Amino acid sequence: MSQGTILVYDREIFYSTYIEDILLGERYRVVKACSISEIPELIKNSFPYVFLCDISELNDGDLDFLGMIKKNFPTLPVISIVSSDKKELVVRYIRAGVFDCIEKPIIKEELILSVRKAIEFSIYKQEEIERASKIKKIAKGTETLIQASRKQIPDIPLKYPGSMLIQSILDSIVIAFDAEKVSLSWLDREKKKYYVVACAGYCMDIKLFKPRSIGEGIIGYVADKKEAIYVSDISIDGRFKTSPFKNQYKSSSFMCGPVIFNNEVVAVVSISDRKIPKPYSEEDFILFKSFIAQIAFAIESAHMISFLEASFRRLNIYKEISSYIVDMVDTGDILNKILISVTRYLNSQGSALYVMDENKENFILEAKSFLEFREKFVYHELLEKLIISPQDHKSSRPLFNAVSKFVDGVTIRDFISFPIYMKNFPLGFLIFINISNREGVDFETMQDICKLISVALKNNWLYKNLCVTADELVRVNKELEGTNKKLIVEIAKKGVSK
Repeated sequence: MSQGTILVYDREIFYSTYIEDILLGERYRVVKACSISEIPELIKNSFPYVFLCDISELNDGDLDFLGMIKKNFPTLPVISIVSSDKKELVVRYIRAGVFDCIEKPIIKEELILSVRKAIEFSIYKQEEIERASKIKKIAKGTETLIQASRKQIPDIPLKYPGSMLIQSILDSIVIAFDAEKVSLSWLDREKKKYYVVACAGYCMDIKLFKPRSIGEGIIGYVADKKEAIYVSDISIDGRFKTSPFKNQYKSSSFMCGPVIFNNEVVAVVSISDRKIPKPYSEEDFILFKSFIAQIAFAIESAHMISFLEASFRRLNIYKEISSYIVDMVDTGDILNKILISVTRYLNSQGSALYVMDENKENFILEAKSFLEFREKFVYHELLEKLIISPQDHKSSRPLFNAVSKFVDGVTIRDFISFPIYMKNFPLGFLIFINISNREGVDFETMQDICKLISVALKNNWLYKNLCVTADELVRVNKELEGTNKKLIVEIAKKGVSK
């Protein structure tokens, strides 16, 4: 059985045939393009998971071609095949959104690994688009629901919150996570029990759920610990191996979180039994916690809901969803966080990440911490040493003088730098200024950190190119923020008048 379709184009018959033989041996279906012009039609007809292509033969038209692929086929990862004499094009292609680059002569194991990772990414992006579509449906459905109930907004009993709003949030959770079971358990502190008071998905009658003691079972554990939990596989999770309730789940992955009001846990939301055979992820956990925050807000607003406009509910649902999407795609902050952590680890005064531009003319500042570094430097042979091997202030006097110009207003006593590579392609370098404890510099650890930064850097460029829809969400979120502030002022005025 085929593992999926791979589209291949290389003008050199030797390489196109060699790639085809390798992929057929791994049970992939291979579609070969004979010319660049027929590639868009082949993508439409064959639905490939991955596109391997030697783009360099297009010369100045390479970026236009990549732009066309990105625009028309946003979930299709492109793997660029690069000749050894054209390594300088790697940065150019990665900035343009290429998933990976493979150098000629092609190594079989490297090709197979790259294709597998690209297929995983392609499937992930397709699922992400489907989820975004579901979220839009959630928002539209919730708006219709709220519009129909504007004339009569029911009160939310603070003890047992069974309002239309909270039920719509639970229904939204079911859709967003493809879950079979979502429940809301209410805590009775006096009796030290919790009761299931609302549920969604394949809902059973809540009367069938027996009251349980706080601290009993996984929901009781969350109520007692006052913290949300994410379990990828309960069979290997040490926290719940002795739980008598773990066998009640169809799947081994679930999430559970407390709803906190006035610094007390008043309810617990649980989501389990995912319909697709795939565990929940860390990104799912972030979105799940945003839904919990929405439920907490609904309970906190219980005494105000009688005179709030229904649009206030819709506003907050939109706001939580759009905030999550924006946080998910805005990965640029990862680089800065890594730099801050490593700079503190080395007791350095500051650090910076410089990357070669696509024309190999300048080093561009990509990220920094604690100091104000110059935005760019002209590429020359002296600075080229920084991308070849680790350097320090003892390397040479001319190099030290060049590095001294990186930061204005700071006297540089010493420095240490590490090259940043993607596989064997030089991308740039990481530099630390004025290190207090040089004995604490572990070069093996720093090599691992540089690999991590390389991945974060590539993901940063990739997300900037593939997740362009986030710009629209940011704009909508800002508009919602302004409307939210106006509504809060209106609520306050009504509260005073009451």
